[in-house]
Amino acid sequence: MMRTFIFLFCTVVFSLSPKEVLSQNTKVTIDADKTVTIDEVFNIINQQTGYSFIYKSDLFKDFPKVNLKKGVIQANKLLQLSIENNDFNFVVTKDNTILIKEKSFKDSWMQSLVSGIVKDQAGVPIAGVTILIKGTYTGTATDFDGRYSIKVPNAENVLVFSSLGFESQEISVNNQTVINITLKESIDELGEVTINAGYYSTTERLKTGNISKVTSKEISNTPTADPMAALQGRVPGVEITQSSGNPGAAFEVQIRGRTQIDRINGASDAPLYIIDNVPMANGNEYINQLQSAISASSLSGLSPLYSLNIGDIESVEILKDADATAIYGSRGASGVVLITTKKGKKGAPKFDISVSNGVSVAPLPDMLTTKEYVAMRKEALKNDGLDLDAMANSTSLSTRNKVYDLAQYDTLRDNNLAKQLIGGTAYTTDVQASLSGGNELTQFILGGAYHKETTVVPGNLPNSRFSGRFNVTTTTPNKKFTGSFSASYASTLNTSSSSDLSFALSLAPNYKLYEENGDLAWNEGGYKSDNPLSYLLKKYEARSTTLNGNAVLSYKLFPNLILKSSLGYNLITSEENRITPSTAINPLNRTGTDGAYLFGDSSFKSWIWEPQLEYNKSFGKGTLSTLVGGTYQSQERKGYTISISGYGDDDQIGSLSVVTPNMFNIPTSTFSEYKYGAFFGRINYNHADKYILNLSGRRDGSSRFGPDFRFSNFGAVGAAWILSNESFIKQMSFISFAKLRASYGITGNDKISDYKYQDVYGVGFSTGSYEGDVALTPSSLFTSTLHWEKNIKTEVAIDFNVLKDNLQFSASWYRNNSSDPLVSYPLPGITGYTSVVNNLNDVLVQNQGLELLISSNNIRSRNFSWTTNFNITLPSNKLKRFPGLEESTYNSNYTIGESLNTIIAGHVIGVDPDTGLYLLEDYNDNGSFEAALVDGDFRSQLDTDPDFYGGLQNNITYKGVSLDFLLQFRKQMGRNWIGSYTSFTSPVGAAGINYPAVVLDRWQNPGDIADIQKFTTTASFLDLYNLNGGHIPAYFSDLQYTDVSFIRLKNISLSYNLPEKTLKGLGVSALRIYSQAQNLLTITPYKAGDPETATLNRLPPLRTIVMGAQISF
Repeated sequence: MMRTFIFLFCTVVFSLSPKEVLSQNTKVTIDADKTVTIDEVFNIINQQTGYSFIYKSDLFKDFPKVNLKKGVIQANKLLQLSIENNDFNFVVTKDNTILIKEKSFKDSWMQSLVSGIVKDQAGVPIAGVTILIKGTYTGTATDFDGRYSIKVPNAENVLVFSSLGFESQEISVNNQTVINITLKESIDELGEVTINAGYYSTTERLKTGNISKVTSKEISNTPTADPMAALQGRVPGVEITQSSGNPGAAFEVQIRGRTQIDRINGASDAPLYIIDNVPMANGNEYINQLQSAISASSLSGLSPLYSLNIGDIESVEILKDADATAIYGSRGASGVVLITTKKGKKGAPKFDISVSNGVSVAPLPDMLTTKEYVAMRKEALKNDGLDLDAMANSTSLSTRNKVYDLAQYDTLRDNNLAKQLIGGTAYTTDVQASLSGGNELTQFILGGAYHKETTVVPGNLPNSRFSGRFNVTTTTPNKKFTGSFSASYASTLNTSSSSDLSFALSLAPNYKLYEENGDLAWNEGGYKSDNPLSYLLKKYEARSTTLNGNAVLSYKLFPNLILKSSLGYNLITSEENRITPSTAINPLNRTGTDGAYLFGDSSFKSWIWEPQLEYNKSFGKGTLSTLVGGTYQSQERKGYTISISGYGDDDQIGSLSVVTPNMFNIPTSTFSEYKYGAFFGRINYNHADKYILNLSGRRDGSSRFGPDFRFSNFGAVGAAWILSNESFIKQMSFISFAKLRASYGITGNDKISDYKYQDVYGVGFSTGSYEGDVALTPSSLFTSTLHWEKNIKTEVAIDFNVLKDNLQFSASWYRNNSSDPLVSYPLPGITGYTSVVNNLNDVLVQNQGLELLISSNNIRSRNFSWTTNFNITLPSNKLKRFPGLEESTYNSNYTIGESLNTIIAGHVIGVDPDTGLYLLEDYNDNGSFEAALVDGDFRSQLDTDPDFYGGLQNNITYKGVSLDFLLQFRKQMGRNWIGSYTSFTSPVGAAGINYPAVVLDRWQNPGDIADIQKFTTTASFLDLYNLNGGHIPAYFSDLQYTDVSFIRLKNISLSYNLPEKTLKGLGVSALRIYSQAQNLLTITPYKAGDPETATLNRLPPLRTIVMGAQISF
């Protein structure tokens, strides 16, 4: 990857470096990406600095043009990079006039020609690489294809290859006529790393806000179909959790902690997602309406990002603090995720193709075998003083049902349900191709991709995605007008069962799945049940399309003033259906008209227009950059679902021609519209690359609030002091860069459902009827005071590099105070409403923490390199203020001074060695247990926020071989296996329910010290006893929580780039062969399942291995 302010195509020789010609503090601003002549470089310096140039008019007429990147650069560096190492003399007069004269030069009469190709580590040719004969000023540069040729006087000469963003290399000629080399990226040019901050660009060196960047190279090392999976463990302050291992399942992304009191019906604290300047139309919502294996809970669903091909991504920037997010106003209250796709580059047409195949399996929990299960059941009966034979032969049906699994089921059958239900192998296929290229004025890229993956459950449940995109960027010859146009389209198919089969792992291991003839088994010994494999017959299918378009036009009105306009459109549609054939119904319950069909359509549509005006000017040692603009955004959401039941023929399910009116159930439909408008501005002042001040502000207007509260103002200030440019730091040679930065600002949040401030009525039989007619039913109560949430963000940070940038360190302390949260507040039934959306005034939630980032270049040599990146976040969440909490409906959920994720419940002391029963703490010393916080036995027991989380990434390269691996880690408390059984009303030891093998560590005899209480069949719930012998459900205690910490080998990638000699024989310019793996190893104290999903009821993240190849022509 080329990371430069200036990307130079230059073939000149130079006898005197001009780096001392101009004042070291003189800066120039490049207002946009452009390609200019050497003469135009002098004009730019003249206009912004006052220096003038005198030289022969045709001196540079045949010289290659210079490619400038938007940003701020020292005038000396611009001059040096434009005509460095060429044979010229510079004379500076007193009136700041610079005379340029060509020096005389005499070639040697004996010279040989050396030629070759220069490529980067990915095998991509590099244009503009300077090649010099060491000790002289004779040289040349590579062309668009990375090719060069140079005449050398003798075999003892050494060629020096150098390019911005890459390490220089020296090669002895030694009578060689062809020298091909590979340049390694340089990590010591911090200021050249361009960062997308949304409305503007900056660099690592000059940024005042907290912006983390993940590059396409890092993303491409991850064998995943969802870009959020590629970010896990890589970005400090960003906690990403996978909801399940089903294809297309969403990820929960939380930037710097939870802010919401009401996570289900209140305002969202998910970040804003923007793809190529266009916000996602669904507003962070899942795109499915119907329930399936993918939508296993209220916090999971079909991810809209599944439609995005990760191979199209150039970079992902995550904006976290006030300075970075305030310019987005209310939309950026919970952070911003900017996804930038790849663009075309100048050069000859280039064709890239990548093909890969992979396999995935689910990590299976260790459940009781049939032998262990039968022993558990018999031990439970014995502990209860019950006789198996007597119960099996009882005349009471209810008594016989308590032992059906032992009396009717085959006690020698061991199905290993985990293996049969989720133990299959999933297969993935990826094919990607792109064509790119362009000249100095126009660049383009055109690409397409196909992705297919199956699932680990039985049956044919394919998931696929077709996607295509293009981008073209063009500039007029006078460099005044620039236009960039992008469009992408994706069509995805998701199929799954109607429910996640993981729930059935709790069935008895001797449960009969199939009859001898291969049909599904429904009854054994007269005991009927619903076969879990029947859910595979209830197929769910979702076909979704995503269209994204963006046009950015800019026109230079004056040298320092640019008018820009950005127009974007995003459309997401989804067609879903779920069928229930009669074959999915137990034969004993079939009526002959059991077939059912549920279908629905939904769409999210959004367009956005943002006109902007940019002004940049240098004043002596300072540079001023300003931006003003506006935003107008319109979002529309609509959808419907229709249910039809009573099909008599399974082959006709889905056909509307056979449907009669009485087969229709009550349909539902939704429609909502959201309007958003804003004015925004930014002022950035940089003084001598030492002191940087950044001011941003925005006035937002939202249709989700009433007229009195519709508009609000947000803003931030950020500042940076680059200490390493101070003389007292320059004396410390081991410090190569040091910067202090801080920010403070206010953002807002309006992420609630539309129309909630108004009186809203539902219409249709689904909402209510009156004397058989359609009626209007109130569904939302007028709330005149509904207003913006506020989030006050503060950050202080230090960045410094030592040992010539070989060790880089960054530490950021942040504090975010969120006030007036938007919630769905419960109302008494007498009001006629169940709840009302309103603010909890004066309630304050605080998130603060420390983020550390360390990068090191451990070894750097010609053939071998080793780099390490480490990040860790130590977060803290507290409810700081909640007036009237004890009298509110939230008093059983939250405690002032504790985290929002603290569990309030009873405390299990342990297993009583004498009785073998769990003992609950009697906090109020009254001899019994009361499930209440006030005057009861509930206490704030466990903080389930992470203590810390992060990642450790290493990259090791030897010649053409590269090894990259990422360890993800998290220290946290969460639900254990008992949390998967809270819906059951039977204890460990009851009939028909299997458990993880950890229950074998149970109490058996008086005096035993055990983690699990004795097996029993008699309790009504999951058998938690209090001091007076009563019992309560497990979900009223901390028994269902445990340590869910883990260290996971998240990604590992091994690749090989074929050498130049082999490529020539194959007729290709680059060939990379690779193997990648994901979730290969997890080290955790968590038992019975995966610590990330922390439940037995959802498919865990899959282990994946992929092999593939990338070819360039």
